[in-house]
Amino acid sequence: MQQALSAIKYATHAGYQPYIIKDLCNKGIIPHIKRGKNYYIRPDIADKALLAYEGNYQSEQTIKKAQPLKQKTVFNFLNALKKV
Repeated sequence: MQQALSAIKYATHAGYQPYIIKDLCNKGIIPHIKRGKNYYIRPDIADKALLAYEGNYQSEQTIKKAQPLKQKTVFNFLNALKKV
């Protein structure tokens, strides 16, 4: 079992910005202990949680692909201006 690190030290360990780590803690993705304003994170548990989160995030991104919009009629800009 590793000793808990502050959010800032864990952010440098994991290669993230501290505000991202704190946001992930607030969302419940990274298990942590909060004392006052300080977040304490165990790196061994947090690394596993981040890997699981990144894996889920990647799979969600591959599923959602952008679809082009299909318009039923051709848009005529001049007619639209005349109506206004």
